[in-house]
Amino acid sequence: MSRTVLETRISPGPAADCTRPCNRNLIRMCEGVPVGLPVGAGTDYQLTAGLAADGWSPGTRAVLLASPSSPTGTMVAPGELAAIVDEADRRGGVCFVDEIYGELVYDRAPATVLADTDTPFVINSFSKTFGMTGWRLGWMVCPEWALSALEALAQNAFISPPAPARYGGVAAFSPEVWATVEQRRQAFAARRDVLVEGLRAAGFGVPVMPQGAFYIYARSDALDLDSMCLARRLLDEAGVTAVPGCDFGDHQPEAHMCFSYTTSLDQIREGVRRLTTWRTSAAPPA
Repeated sequence: MSRTVLETRISPGPAADCTRPCNRNLIRMCEGVPVGLPVGAGTDYQLTAGLAADGWSPGTRAVLLASPSSPTGTMVAPGELAAIVDEADRRGGVCFVDEIYGELVYDRAPATVLADTDTPFVINSFSKTFGMTGWRLGWMVCPEWALSALEALAQNAFISPPAPARYGGVAAFSPEVWATVEQRRQAFAARRDVLVEGLRAAGFGVPVMPQGAFYIYARSDALDLDSMCLARRLLDEAGVTAVPGCDFGDHQPEAHMCFSYTTSLDQIREGVRRLTTWRTSAAPPA
């Protein structure tokens, strides 16, 4: 019997595959079968316990979700997250929670699912919170019964991180670095507010305010029915870069685009100005 893993799918509608290519391929590497679940603005583009229950089959072994998520920046409410974990536990499965963006939240205090339960697997990384993308350094918190299997997987997949990355990880937990993390978090919140307002004014749909990470997943079909075409137009005609939805899924990708606010507030304001100017002067799509 195939072992399936349920994962959220960011575009509403029937699910045919997983949302993020990396998650899909990692599941397959472990001889699992990824099964995407449809989510939309009504659930903040996030999984719910009801969706997990509806998608569960006799072959399902796990639920995988990210909160905050990429590319939507949305989060699962604490009560709903606990219900998802309980649903997996009740059915004899496990829950994997990606908390890589867990410190970069803006309208609530950072929290972990492990504050309420010790049954899920929690995945984290230095890449987002500490700006260490490319160092390939992270960690997992897991139930004790899974340690030996995870050690075997690690020995075959990567053995151990290089020494420079480990020294960087130790330094990241210093009080000085945490002060910088807080400054970055506040800066991201200000950038988010400016970009969301600007995107809405330029004709993009942002039905859910992102609560974390540094992405906005916007509806773009009011401007162009093909987000790949629109991405090229924005680059060529407005000098603004955005990522078409096809990078994140294969259902309705043409209606969505992802914007990141990792650049400075001045550059974001300039990008918003260019989008607004482009919207008022652009010719309709061919």
